[in-house]
Amino acid sequence: MLELLKVSVSKHAVLEADLGEDLPAVSASGARLRQIVMNLITNASEAMGDRGGVIRVTTRSMKVGSQGPRARLVEGNFAAHTLK
Repeated sequence: MLELLKVSVSKHAVLEADLGEDLPAVSASGARLRQIVMNLITNASEAMGDRGGVIRVTTRSMKVGSQGPRARLVEGNFAAHTLK
């Protein structure tokens, strides 16, 4: 999907991906996840307009515990992402 996304963004935008390895399984529809990612990347590209820039997608595995800023979440392992 990454190659499709790279040709879908504006010619002024650069798409970078830093995808973590050994991510936990996600309980979701693959088609819906692809559509969400495509929409996020397309929206970021359109927001840049002719200015250009970098769209960076990062994924990591994250452990949530009972302490800290994410204490309200259920404890366990999660796949986290950022889009900048």
